[in-house]
Amino acid sequence: MKNVMKAAAAAAALLATAGQVTAADWDGFYVGLNAGFADSSADSLTQMTGSGYFAAANLTSINANGATTLDTDGFTGGAQIGYNAQIAPSIVLGLEGDVNYYDGSDAKSLTVVYPVSAPFAYTLNAEVEQQYIATIRARLGVTIGTTGLIYATGGYAYTDAEYTVSFRDNFPGGVPVAVPHASGSASGWTLGAGGEWMIAPTTSFKVEYLHTDLGTVSASGAIGGAGGATRIFNGTLDLTEQTTRIGVNFHF
Repeated sequence: MKNVMKAAAAAAALLATAGQVTAADWDGFYVGLNAGFADSSADSLTQMTGSGYFAAANLTSINANGATTLDTDGFTGGAQIGYNAQIAPSIVLGLEGDVNYYDGSDAKSLTVVYPVSAPFAYTLNAEVEQQYIATIRARLGVTIGTTGLIYATGGYAYTDAEYTVSFRDNFPGGVPVAVPHASGSASGWTLGAGGEWMIAPTTSFKVEYLHTDLGTVSASGAIGGAGGATRIFNGTLDLTEQTTRIGVNFHF
């Protein structure tokens, strides 16, 4: 009888333990990997300034046709590192940095007949290329149930940017050509939101969306014309990006 009672007590204890759900512990450092899809929209505007060479109506046409949108999209993937502080049972503050590969590029070209110099024409070209993007973001999260976390995030964003614009025409007596090129960095801000779930004691899975504004990239170059006239060909690029990605984090 005593053995039966001991066995029953042990079984009851085991069932009670199995019925207990341990809340996820979000405190501490983590590293992880992510992958997803990025869609960039780059608004390019070219304008001609200076004096000489162009008839007034031709110059008006060039500047009126200087706006175009370059669209790039594709795979993005990379790694992140961060730290969480669970300041209350349901509130988690964090800081995360990530670097992601992104091979996005697009080019647009437009050829227009000069209004008062037909059949001669001019061509405008704009091109952009990115290879990576990095962010440093704060996170503010609220726990959901025992294993979930939803959060808002925002901070600083940085990318490389290759921006090239060009002008040429086929007017006789010397073809002016301008190929301004800007190569370097673009930076701005990013805001987003996500959800994360502990799928093992030290492993979590996340889904995240980020809207990123990377500011303006500029390029400028001079063209020469008949009689020594000089015009400056200016290009500006406003770059934004939408990113949706999934990831896994390893906590320690």
